[in-house]
Amino acid sequence: MYKAYFALNDTPFSIVPDPHYLYMSPRHREALAHLLYGIEGDGGFVLLTGEVGTGKTTVCRCLLEQLPDQTDVAFILNPRLTASELLASLCDELGIALPAGTGSIKVLVDAINAFLLANHGRGRRTVLIIDEAQNLDFAVLEQIRLLTNLETHKQKLLQILLLGQPELRRLLDQAELRQLKQRITARYHLEPLSAAEVAAYVRHRLQVAGCDRPLFTAGALRLLHRLSQGIPRLINVLCDRALLAAYVAGQPRVNRRLLRRSARELFGQPDGLPARRYLLRAGLVLLLAGSALGAGLWLADFATPPTPPAPASAAVSPSPPAAPISLPWQQLPASSHNDEHSRLQLQLLWQQQLPTGSPVALRWLRLQGSLGRLEQLDLPAILTLKNDSGQAVYALLRQLQRTPAGDGSALLQIDEELFQLPLHQLVRCWLGEYQLLWPAPAGYREAITPGQDDALVALVARALARYFNEPLPLEPSTHLGGNLLETLKRFQRQQGLKDDGIIGPLTLIRLTRDALPQRPRLLVSPTDSAHVDHS
Repeated sequence: MYKAYFALNDTPFSIVPDPHYLYMSPRHREALAHLLYGIEGDGGFVLLTGEVGTGKTTVCRCLLEQLPDQTDVAFILNPRLTASELLASLCDELGIALPAGTGSIKVLVDAINAFLLANHGRGRRTVLIIDEAQNLDFAVLEQIRLLTNLETHKQKLLQILLLGQPELRRLLDQAELRQLKQRITARYHLEPLSAAEVAAYVRHRLQVAGCDRPLFTAGALRLLHRLSQGIPRLINVLCDRALLAAYVAGQPRVNRRLLRRSARELFGQPDGLPARRYLLRAGLVLLLAGSALGAGLWLADFATPPTPPAPASAAVSPSPPAAPISLPWQQLPASSHNDEHSRLQLQLLWQQQLPTGSPVALRWLRLQGSLGRLEQLDLPAILTLKNDSGQAVYALLRQLQRTPAGDGSALLQIDEELFQLPLHQLVRCWLGEYQLLWPAPAGYREAITPGQDDALVALVARALARYFNEPLPLEPSTHLGGNLLETLKRFQRQQGLKDDGIIGPLTLIRLTRDALPQRPRLLVSPTDSAHVDHS
């Protein structure tokens, strides 16, 4: 939205990897040199660690580009595998044929060994790269170590690169893994960018996007370093939101005030937070991928790559107690002074439900409404309640159950505890304000109004045709008008929405409600009450 305002050719701070924007700081170059040294050696393990978003994947991509042509690479992105599953994934990556239905580790290892010997005979090198390696368990790590036993009298047949967060170093320090640790031939811990490198990083990305003038004041760049802790991914998210804020405010540059406000909107108040807790919070926000940031006051996008679990001492627990507590609304405990904890819990709830690699971008939506409207949306929501003392209570409404008689109960989560509350009591303490996450279709940025052209219009037309199950005369057009507009208004009337012909969040939620079967759902039927999910 701000590209034309700042005369940019492209969005400079997208978190989607783009080789045109590659910025290699001195420490990234040093990390690459260590990896190349380890890979070109006689074999064993090579280790690259760093905080979330420091650029480990960027360094790895550069490494892949510099490997000799006679190198076969297997890349394992999901380390949450058993030993046999990891071996099978390695076979899949290398194109190793296996007998149908085999699950034997011996069969898998024998096939891998035969492939490695044949590859070595052809003068080819084999490299296994495992991302997010801090999530590997002991049994899998031991099996990986045993793979390095495959060797000739001169060198190892398989070289293994482990990428992970700082927890990986602590994991390898444990006595049970001392044999693996002894086989590490090269290691590097990637530190965040310095203040000078942050300024150079921002300047580089702006120049690639076609802007040679400074869009951030010197004070804003110093604050950016402090808020982002020098993490490139956080720099991107903060800069993207700050440029949007400058555009909305009509300012020619981003100053400290705009940057600080953008940080509060994205992560809450970061000032004074310990770095680890701040990075955890930011990482959970980044998990919900989507680099486009909406300009509406009630709509915000949050960007994301997969974020591994943080240490138990710092992380928000994804699993509340199994048994809810039944309390009258007057005794509901007051939550913290803001809704931050509930927002993190809702993000984790979506994380557990969405399939890996899901293309949707999750967005926040804040509304005023009724319980009936929430039931129509069928999505968990954060409610603003008041207890008997008038204190604000931020509660995550996880599930809602109606009986045939019309009454029912709500399952609320407040901090780490679950509470069961009758619906008639919930209505008494609820102020009508709620916020939720919704899965926006790919390419959606803001509401599409009648007469507007947008690529998403054609997708909406097809969804409407499926909904009405009739051969509607809808042309495959990107223009919202004519028969399509009237059909959209008819759908809105049937759904109890305002028939304004605008393709906004509420319309899209109702239209695509069943397009994503793996998602958190709010409604629970009475027959399912014995199987309520408390995870």
